[in-house]
This record gives sequence, C-alpha cells and structure tokens, in this order.
Amino acid sequence: MAEQVDIGTYQVLTQPLQRPPSLAPTYPRESLAALVGGALRREFFLSSICGLILGRIALFEGLSPFGIAFYSTLLMMGQKRRAWGALMGVLLALLTLGRAQELLFHLVVFLGLYLLNKRSALWVMLVVGAARLGLSFLGRGTWPVGLGLEALLAALLCGVFGPVAALWAGERPRVLSSQQLAALAVFAAGLVAGLHGWQVGGIALDRVAGKAAVLVGAQVGGGGLGAAVGVTVGALAAISSAGGPQLLGLLALGGLLAGLGQRLGKP
Repeated sequence: MAEQVDIGTYQVLTQPLQRPPSLAPTYPRESLAALVGGALRREFFLSSICGLILGRIALFEGLSPFGIAFYSTLLMMGQKRRAWGALMGVLLALLTLGRAQELLFHLVVFLGLYLLNKRSALWVMLVVGAARLGLSFLGRGTWPVGLGLEALLAALLCGVFGPVAALWAGERPRVLSSQQLAALAVFAAGLVAGLHGWQVGGIALDRVAGKAAVLVGAQVGGGGLGAAVGVTVGALAAISSAGGPQLLGLLALGGLLAGLGQRLGKP
C-alpha cells in the first residue's frame, strides 16, 4: 500500500517569502531623486540637448518649425519619454532667446498632439495653425507673418525627422538609404544652425560644427554627400541669419573637395 505523505507543510516551507508592501511615507528628497534620475537617463538627456539646440533656430526672424517638428515626430513615433525631453529642451531654448511669450504656444501644441495621439503630419500642421491662431486672438502669443508657412514647414520636417527618430529607436539597417542620409544631413544642419551665437574661448561653435559635419559627410558618402551636407548647412545658416549666402558655396565646395580627397586616401 502506498504511504500517504502530507505535503502541505513542505509547500509552505519551500515557497519564497513575500515582503509586505512598505507603508513608509515617500519623502520629498526621494521623489526629487527619482525625478532627477529620470531626467538624467540617456534617452531623455540627449533629446533635451537636441531640443535645446533645434529650438534656438528661428527662420525668417520669427518662425520656429524645427523645435515643433522634433518633439512632434517623437510623439508620432511613440517615443513619449524622448518627446518630453525634447519639449523641455525647446522651452529652455526659448528662455535663452528671451522669447518667454512662446512657451504657452509650444505647451498647447505638445499637449494637443499628445492627447490626439495621431500619427500623421497633417495633424501637426492643423494643431500648430490652430494653436497659433487661437493664442493670437486671445492676445497671449505672437502672430508671425508666415503663419501658414510655419505650420507647413513643421509638417514637412516631421517627414524629414521620421527616419532619424527610427534610427534613434534602434533601427539598424546594413546600408543607409538615400532618404535616411538626406534626413541625417538636414538634422545635422539644424544642430549646426542652432549653435549660432554660442562661443567657447572666442571660437564660434556653429562654424566648427559645420565644417565637422561636412567632413563627416564626405568621409561617409564621398564628394556627393559632402557637397549635399555643405549645401544644406549653408542654406539653413543663410535662412536663419546665421551666415551669409557665400557660406553655402564655400561649404559645398569644401565637401566636394573633401570627398575627392577621401577617394584618394587623403581624408
């Protein structure tokens, strides 16, 4: 006859101990530490830095589509943590430029896109235009001459920043397509233009970064990509009043010559 064994006690003794939930109150210092820790995460910190730089670009002395497009693209790609970081960077950029009256506009645009949760650049154009018009009528914002142009450029730049956000999210293609290279060139040109006005030891950061971007483009893609990066950087610098028209030709020629040198083994 089989012997009966009581395994109830064995199961109780072998189960892992479960700690009861802590009833200790959360102190303000712990909450602040958690907040700072989240802000210092790599994905949040990098998007904040990029938002700070892109948010400083003002086209035609009033339009700021780059900052809007940056956090809007991250929202549409589902990268909400990075989008919040980009928004914080854009708001900080406005404060550094003395344009505090624009803070409410960007908050309205971000929250509108966040609540709508739409993955279309058309909604970006509609929200930007509606927010600008609404705040202008209420007297709490500025009404630039190119109102429709700002909304249109923000929507177009969302399409340009899309491949950059996909690469940022972890997409690793074996070979970059021409669309991805063009998107990276525009993104790099925006970062260069946003550095305008910052100097370290009397050295203009935008000049150094512009030349470095052209050399990197020439090293990666030869003379064609180097010239394209030079044209993009120079054109954006000219439009944002960060450089003269002659800078466009100089950077394009420099990128072409650097690409030719790269093929000859002289990068």
